[in-house]
Amino acid sequence: MIALDSRYRDKLVSAEEAIRVIQSGQTVVAGGASSEAIALVDALMEQADRLENVRLLLTGNALREPAYLRPGMEKHFTQILTLFPGGRLRHAIRDGRVGYVPNHLILHEQLIKDYFKPDVALIMVSPPDRYGFCSMGITCDRTVVDNVPILIAEMNHMLPRPFGDGYIHVSRLHRVVESSRPLLPEGGDPIGEKERTIGAHVSSLIPDGGVLQIGRGSIPDAVLEALRDHKDIGVHSGMLSDTMVDLVEGGAITGARKEIDRGKMISMMAIGTDKIYSYMDQNPLIELRPISYTHNTAVIAKLSNFIALNSAVEIDLRGQVNAERVGSAQLAAPGGQPDFVRGATYSRGGRSILAMASATADDKVSKIVPLFPAGTMITTAAYDADYVVTEYGVAHLRGKSILQRAKALVSIAHPKFRDELLRNAKLSGEIRSPMLGRRRIFPLPEELGGNIPITEIYNYPIQTYAADYINEATIEFYEQLYDVDPTAFLMAQVHDALYAECNEDRAEDVAKLLLSTLTKTKTINGIVMEFTASAKVKQRWGAAA
Repeated sequence: MIALDSRYRDKLVSAEEAIRVIQSGQTVVAGGASSEAIALVDALMEQADRLENVRLLLTGNALREPAYLRPGMEKHFTQILTLFPGGRLRHAIRDGRVGYVPNHLILHEQLIKDYFKPDVALIMVSPPDRYGFCSMGITCDRTVVDNVPILIAEMNHMLPRPFGDGYIHVSRLHRVVESSRPLLPEGGDPIGEKERTIGAHVSSLIPDGGVLQIGRGSIPDAVLEALRDHKDIGVHSGMLSDTMVDLVEGGAITGARKEIDRGKMISMMAIGTDKIYSYMDQNPLIELRPISYTHNTAVIAKLSNFIALNSAVEIDLRGQVNAERVGSAQLAAPGGQPDFVRGATYSRGGRSILAMASATADDKVSKIVPLFPAGTMITTAAYDADYVVTEYGVAHLRGKSILQRAKALVSIAHPKFRDELLRNAKLSGEIRSPMLGRRRIFPLPEELGGNIPITEIYNYPIQTYAADYINEATIEFYEQLYDVDPTAFLMAQVHDALYAECNEDRAEDVAKLLLSTLTKTKTINGIVMEFTASAKVKQRWGAAA
């Protein structure tokens, strides 16, 4: 039995009585995942018949079958919105029964306070301490408790009390319902050899003393496993997970080199099982902070070697990241990815790492694609791209041109898709010499007019196979030309001829390079084709035509 101060004893009521506070036409916000106030949500569903035109806002995933999606509930809950579209809500979003609201987590408070303006919140808290303060448990989402006028709390005896900012005084609660139940667990996916390979690649990019932001899942868990021999790893993250406990106990996570919050694991929440939930209870190594702190780029910038590790559904050859949708199916929210990716760029020595398998589990679909189609949701923009890791290696994109990015990403794609990616990239123009194409502008040579004005040359089509080969050869020649003569440049590609300008003393070397790139035996669609070429060295490029 909860011992409340006599001033607050009348707040302690049954779930049925507590929910009677809610009236038709109101907006009700409810937590999700392991923080769902189950006793209160169930009581709300039981009283649905007396309610109409209630807007329900969900701030977490559903770990159990949502009663508010049962047939007939739409008469009472006329609008159901969620900020996190995972788990059991995905089908309802696809069917239009639940609306997904995209949002940056750092703007979470603004969205709740200024747009939704909820009337009532259903939350879970611990029993109060001797000073009357209740813990919000495994989350520190202060957005709701600081901005919603009516708070109805399930006071759970089994909720951990971590240190940090996740406390609320019992006087702030309007109704309290007592419970004693374990939190719903969120187990992780099994780790396979592919994930361990990715984990090893990622761990090689994380220095001793690095400060880690990481999510949950088989790849993040594999990365954490691979960090067992690292030293003084720090944590400043959106969430804590079960696997982190092993690294703390093994001595890899100490936070000893953090410039701020030294020796502390900082997070907004925890997701996992009782392993992490019991570990964080009154543990001075762990502090939960609100989103305004954990996801704040100004705070992250104070941490050296901040490592943002995130995942993706797919990435295109420009470095754009989609971490939210597969076709029309909404799989996830952007979460903290945009905030942490940007934060890593402000950190001295910081790195943003995108880790994912190169293809789907059955290896039938590449997760590296040539170019996103119109309408694709972009989670991380190309200009924020840094490191991309698959089981086939690491591609470093920051500071690279579109051409260089495309080549780097193709190199870590699944081998069965690399040729197709290269072919599609060339067709879309992602991989090409600046001189390639059907219509280009070139200087007019002296012998045709003098003073080098600008005019147009039309490159009319040649046979398809030969055109593809010329394009490939031109790219190869263009990429090697600088090494032969740094002052040389490719003047033109007209039909099946290439024109380059260089220093006279390097002309023969450039000619040899031209011959080596154009003279090849190629097998195209099973047909062996011989491509031969000749090279001329002339004082004026018009004379070489």
